[in-house]
Amino acid sequence: MKKDKSNGKKAKRHKSQSVLIQGLTLLPFVSLFFCSIVSSFLMLTGCSKPILKMPKPLPSIVKQYKNIKVWAANPDMRNTWIHINEGEAFSILATGSINIGQGLGLKYDLDIKPEDGWFLRARIGMKSIFFSALSYGYSASTHKSYNSGYLYLGIRDGPMDIYGRSLSPKAYKDNRGFFSVDVIVWKKEDYVQIADFFERMKEKVPSNKPIVDAANEANKLKEIYLKVE
Repeated sequence: MKKDKSNGKKAKRHKSQSVLIQGLTLLPFVSLFFCSIVSSFLMLTGCSKPILKMPKPLPSIVKQYKNIKVWAANPDMRNTWIHINEGEAFSILATGSINIGQGLGLKYDLDIKPEDGWFLRARIGMKSIFFSALSYGYSASTHKSYNSGYLYLGIRDGPMDIYGRSLSPKAYKDNRGFFSVDVIVWKKEDYVQIADFFERMKEKVPSNKPIVDAANEANKLKEIYLKVE
């Protein structure tokens, strides 16, 4: 009788060990699956790494700051919910890479950067004419708004109307990638303070192209600003 009980305990112990070994064997696969789910969730929610490490609280010259992810596969212009008033200065900095499909008549345009200029489009308000957010060769630019409204951003792929609405939305289906875009709205159009802000940012990360481009342009605007003054 004692022998039967002993054999029963051994059987239970072996069964527990077997379950434990199976669990440890499956653990890497479960972890991989979980990481995949988390990664997919982050992609869908549009999280992206900001270009600037904006101080907190915001510097006195900065009215508003936000980072936005602009997807190449989205034919619509995204409302950033950043409101810009007529006469306000604002800066756009962008990084990232996109692949454009056949919308431009080419098989694939690979590894397109923000500094390629033509691809990142912007609009302020619902009924204003869209414009290129960046100039060729530059991954940052400072603008002055000539109307009021929310800032919209999107990727240009193929023909569109004057408001930046795509006339061939199907062309976006095979696009890949995104641009990570920082937007700063300034409290006043003071290019001395704006240039000083970007110079301080550049000192921290001198190899960051969008920040370097923003600083270089702001210094040119500062020279014009001081001559007019």
